Amino acid sequence: MKEKFFTKERTIFLLIAFGITYIMGIPLYFAKQKGIDINIFPNFQMHLPAAGVMIAMLLTRKSDPNLPKKFYYTYLLGVLILFSLTIISFFIPGNQWLSYSSLVMVAFSVVLWIMLINQKKNNRAYGLDKGSIKRVLLAALIFVVLYFARIFIYAGITGEWNEINALLQTRNLGLAAMLIPNFLLTMMPFFGEEYGWRTYLQPIFQKDFGMWKGIFLLGLVWGLWHLPLNLFYYSADGMGAMSLMNQIVNCITLSFFLGFVFNYSKSTWSAALIHFLNNNMVLFFVEDVSSSVLQNNIYSIQSILLLFGLSAVLFGPFMFTKWMKKDEYRMKTIEERAEEERMNPEDTEEDESPGRVSEYRKIDSGKQVSK
Repeated sequence: MKEKFFTKERTIFLLIAFGITYIMGIPLYFAKQKGIDINIFPNFQMHLPAAGVMIAMLLTRKSDPNLPKKFYYTYLLGVLILFSLTIISFFIPGNQWLSYSSLVMVAFSVVLWIMLINQKKNNRAYGLDKGSIKRVLLAALIFVVLYFARIFIYAGITGEWNEINALLQTRNLGLAAMLIPNFLLTMMPFFGEEYGWRTYLQPIFQKDFGMWKGIFLLGLVWGLWHLPLNLFYYSADGMGAMSLMNQIVNCITLSFFLGFVFNYSKSTWSAALIHFLNNNMVLFFVEDVSSSVLQNNIYSIQSILLLFGLSAVLFGPFMFTKWMKKDEYRMKTIEERAEEERMNPEDTEEDESPGRVSEYRKIDSGKQVSK
């Protein structure tokens, strides 16, 4: 008998990830109408997918000895503080709240890294292990190459070379040098999205709907999750629908690559790092490096279709790799991994030797899952 999709655990996750996000769209709308600085809102929203996973796990799996409760509670405390700052910024407007939220994210990111380094529990079941560092870095390098290729091809087709000229500015050398340190200091929001979408939801969707359909559905869900930001943050007046269309296109095509990366590296951190790079490398191509560069954008059907075509051409081929075609290379769901750890704690081992494709290998069955 097939398991129903909306289990208690998944329902809790969706209610938090989508429910709080959409409810926060109400103060976001009124804040924008009043001219209040709203840059703190997307920072807070990025944490909600991970918060949804953590609360769902704490409520439904609290008896699991491998559940990383201290890490979860620490992360949720940071999210609660960010929520408080976001609400306060609505009633007591000011530019200082974004700075305060940045300090909170840096402080909690450092604490969380320390906790992960000193964690004695098995982190694999709940997606907090490092995975293959070589594959994480290789995936990030491939993404950087594809990202710049898309920019250059777009400029060549449209003749819009201003962004390329901005890339050649001296200050960008400093930005490039600070990318990885900045990720380490601000990992909270990027981990926040990827822990929800890739670590938790992607294995569920690929298991329930198939390898390809699962990725398309995940990209659609991920795009729709951005709805309040598309309506009231990213877009200029009257551009909300176009912004959402652009968001869905970007999320689906980026999911082609992120889905591959997650199955290939078996690491939440690879997806989080690439998400960070995707959001921050835009600063190479603009003169204004403030967060306001993300607001009040104007879209056209032509630009959306062109970016969709380029992204599909560059990221689409990864859908044809074995990590995205065959179920045996699918990353197992948290539920599956936790059950394996509970039933066979000695029979689950990590293997990175040449010729092996398994990180989670059941000795008794011989079934392998690709690294």
